[in-house]
Amino acid sequence: DAASLPAAERERLYRIGLNELAAGRMAALTMAGGQGTRLGHTGPKGTYDIGLPSHKSLFEIQCCGLKKISEEAGRTVPWYIMTSRINHDETTAFFAAHDYFGYGRENIYFFPQMMIPAMDREGRLLLENKYTVLKSPNGNGGLFASLLQSGGIEDMRRRGVTRIFICGIDNCLVKMADPLFLGFFEESGEKAAAKSFLKRTADEKAGVFCKRGGAPCVIEYTEIPKALAEQKDEQGTWVYGDTNVLNYIFELDTAERL
Repeated sequence: DAASLPAAERERLYRIGLNELAAGRMAALTMAGGQGTRLGHTGPKGTYDIGLPSHKSLFEIQCCGLKKISEEAGRTVPWYIMTSRINHDETTAFFAAHDYFGYGRENIYFFPQMMIPAMDREGRLLLENKYTVLKSPNGNGGLFASLLQSGGIEDMRRRGVTRIFICGIDNCLVKMADPLFLGFFEESGEKAAAKSFLKRTADEKAGVFCKRGGAPCVIEYTEIPKALAEQKDEQGTWVYGDTNVLNYIFELDTAERL
């Protein structure tokens, strides 16, 4: 629990993470294959202006976070951005039009999600037209396959990267390439880690971490039974309260195997 850490321990872990960044062993990856439709925005979600006085887009906000931590580490963190067939060209054009927000084209690697056939609820293939099967992006679960196929993992190895910080484009408050999170990860000795926050209400619209058959997984808020969502332990803490906020760190070797 990062919030309850003594200041000295927090600083120690932060420095461990910052040293990893300074050594060039971590890359940042943003999942940005979606459109901004639900936000009332036409175009890639990352190009959305969230209403700040600066009018920064979600992409620029995340880029500013990376610039700040890169400056502190003394080394630029390479940034990988997963797009999709429907927004790849528009996304790359947006970055070019804004001169890559001063981050440097050489430090940003765009790659598209793989596409899979679309089906209806009965499992029947959908058609784009009379002769073509409709395809849609394969979702965040296909991230590593898309990264591998695009040459992204090979590019990471060329740069000396051994860890990947992963987040979604939706989160305007994300701490990009968070050194404290990375320090926790390094100390744990695990192959993967996820950042989580305790949910505030039983019906909070966020997936939660749990175990299924002994293996860790996420159950979405649309799927969890009401009784489980409301269940508390003897201390009054949510039993299923650790939310999935799309903040992960993976060892590169583990990501490649997945």
